[in-house]
Amino acid sequence: MSKVVAYIDGCHVKYIADGQPKFVNGWSMILHHNSQSEELYGARVIRKQDSGLHEFFAFVECVLELKRRGYKPEDVSIYTDDQIVTYIPFDLHPDNYSRGFLMNLPKWKKACHHYFDEHTFEEALQFIQKCRINKVKGHALCVDNHRCD
Repeated sequence: MSKVVAYIDGCHVKYIADGQPKFVNGWSMILHHNSQSEELYGARVIRKQDSGLHEFFAFVECVLELKRRGYKPEDVSIYTDDQIVTYIPFDLHPDNYSRGFLMNLPKWKKACHHYFDEHTFEEALQFIQKCRINKVKGHALCVDNHRCD
């Protein structure tokens, strides 16, 4: 049984400020640990070319928070409605590389290096290979997934 359960979701928003388009990737997570629940959220102003990375950013923010709290990946279950994040552990296996995953990998790595630090991408990939990733149907009857939305 997992010591911590995390529900995550990301969002992407475009808005106009000073007559110029701006882009924001937002994220939210609900952590259930030690019989308690906690909601965390945040956002980053991003470059236009990084606008499709909101779900991956939500996952990276979750990993960073779990690592800050000292949780081991083996003790974590993460729930997401994003299919790409869900299948990363499968796609990372050398026998299972998917074309879509390989196409996204350089973009994710570049974005992680730009918005986080140079080690974050590798740490996130190591973490995701050892934790449990669970897919929930978006906008279904999952209260915590709705709350993250």
